[in-house]
Amino acid sequence: MNDGAASPGDTPAFSGPWAAEFTSEYQEAESDFVRAVLEDELITDQELSEMRDKFTECLSAYALTDVVFDDDGSFSLNEPDGADFDTVTDQVHGCSVESGEVEIGALHSWIRRNPDNQDENTIMAACLVRKGVVDPSYSADEYAEDYADDDFPYTDPTAGEEADLECNADPLGLYE
Repeated sequence: MNDGAASPGDTPAFSGPWAAEFTSEYQEAESDFVRAVLEDELITDQELSEMRDKFTECLSAYALTDVVFDDDGSFSLNEPDGADFDTVTDQVHGCSVESGEVEIGALHSWIRRNPDNQDENTIMAACLVRKGVVDPSYSADEYAEDYADDDFPYTDPTAGEEADLECNADPLGLYE
């Protein structure tokens, strides 16, 4: 295991739609494992599983158990009764870095939900329109403004909040 981040001269010439993100994550990676996963600009199911196993094993050393990974890249876990929030946060962060969850997990979820790295505001606005929770003329610029203010013009607030969660997980409707 290499304790330092890769130098820019060691960085592969990434060229896909997520090239900038792969370059950044590769250069920031603190382990040979993470760099090996990222170097071919593809995160396989086996590599994702290996990273998740490393993450879960690290968490278990702190009695953080029952880790569940969601399709959107988030995860949940159980912590011991009376655990200190700041301590648990630090432990989870340390395990995220140690296992590669920070780099591998994030990139995997971003690529899964937006393979061609399309403009986020555009695909989110289109998804909310497709779900019928905003006016059909709703635009990417409006989404960006509403996102910044956390105030969306949903035609039905309850349906809008549900659609927002669905769109965040699958803005292109790839998994509907």
